[in-house]
Amino acid sequence: MTNQRVIHNTADHGDTTIYLKDRSSVVILNAHTVSDFQCSGFYGGAYSHYRMSYDTANSHSVGDLQILDRQGHPVMLFSEIANPQNIKNLIQAEMKTIQYNVKELK
Repeated sequence: MTNQRVIHNTADHGDTTIYLKDRSSVVILNAHTVSDFQCSGFYGGAYSHYRMSYDTANSHSVGDLQILDRQGHPVMLFSEIANPQNIKNLIQAEMKTIQYNVKELK
């Protein structure tokens, strides 16, 4: 993503470019939280008192991000991206900046 456009690259279709000034909204679909958990341990025998334990847990949001044209038709879909709300906010902020700049030029 740049301050003027979004570029999506796929193996099937190559590069697809859309300009943010021609878009109306961004929608998040299929949002969910993914958790990663790892655990390992070492325990001693019947008369031993050795013990070690290790665990980690991470979670983050994942979802699909769809960009719509001014008529509400989907023009680009990003699937299974991390933190889709942050990306949506970034795109919407750039769209507002572009709209403001266009109004200032008139």
